[in-house]
Amino acid sequence: MFYDFDLGKVQSMVSIIIPVYNAKLYIEECVESILAQTYKDFEVLLIDNGSVDNSYELCQQLAERDDRIQAFREEVNQGVSMARNQGIGIAKGEFITFVDADDWLETGCLQNMVEAQRQNDTPLVLCQYRKSFEADRARFFSKLAETGNDILAEEKKDIEVEQVIVEQENRQANQANATSYATESFLDNLFFQGNTHCWGVLYKASLLQQNSILFPRGLTIGEDMLFFTECLLKAGEITVTDSIGYNYFINEKGAMERKFQRSYMDQITCWQQASEKLLPIFPRLKDRLEASILVSVMLVVGKLAQLPKVERKAFEKELKYCYTVLMEYYDNQSLYSFLPEGYNWKIRFFKNFPKWYLMVYGGLQKLK
Repeated sequence: MFYDFDLGKVQSMVSIIIPVYNAKLYIEECVESILAQTYKDFEVLLIDNGSVDNSYELCQQLAERDDRIQAFREEVNQGVSMARNQGIGIAKGEFITFVDADDWLETGCLQNMVEAQRQNDTPLVLCQYRKSFEADRARFFSKLAETGNDILAEEKKDIEVEQVIVEQENRQANQANATSYATESFLDNLFFQGNTHCWGVLYKASLLQQNSILFPRGLTIGEDMLFFTECLLKAGEITVTDSIGYNYFINEKGAMERKFQRSYMDQITCWQQASEKLLPIFPRLKDRLEASILVSVMLVVGKLAQLPKVERKAFEKELKYCYTVLMEYYDNQSLYSFLPEGYNWKIRFFKNFPKWYLMVYGGLQKLK
């Protein structure tokens, strides 16, 4: 597919790209949190990716309520990467950010990131995020309704004066609460601590255009990490704010019911590909990258262990591949200091007693 980047960007406008797939339970609240932003210069691009519920109809209804919202639809589900790439090609803003349809933004999220970008002039700005659950969702939107910020039900108002006041009030605070990092420093201090996601980041649209950066096709897990890594390498620097702006929703029930799928192997592939990108430039990251590959291997093995033994037989090829990758890095003793707590014994246990590991780990998970 060809992506026609529009060079006529609107200065200071933020294009918010939301991939939508069977998100009828959450998309309205996600958009509501965006319309409640203190920063008002944005467009919302809802990219429905072949939903089979009524998500697209909801997206159309939302677009009718506010002319900053547009709804698009792909008839066939081509994956989240394709949806995001479509959004990048359509975006009119000077900046781009991504929001998942079941997540939501704190009301000052865009304001803080735009202010941090203006002050530091970096191509990327990363805000803090929190893992949020159903109770957090209920509290947030209850408070939003109580404070009269349910902008979905309000007519738009002239907010230019209000926005200038907000910007002035936040400018000094943001100067004290945003830190710029060169790419190498960010990799050393933050990248391996889970700061590899594409959401919660403000991107200069020109960074993506000039370097033809898109999400990789054919991957469903970890594709955002590869996209972010490419952006980081091309940007050369990134600003990180101290403020929490993004709420990443953890659907506990959904995670418990989700069984192993072959697409889970993508997380190993993505870390391998990230290593291929990073090692030629930063060879000293070898141990940390290999540790990350081993962690991804054990996450996949953990999912396989939770399958009934009879179902696991269908994935013997995947299990064998996990073991092969583990053995490739197992003897590198220097990587073990970079493993999260508990992974050292997991790796050694699985290496020496793979069948016992599957039985023990799978049994322990069932007890939870």
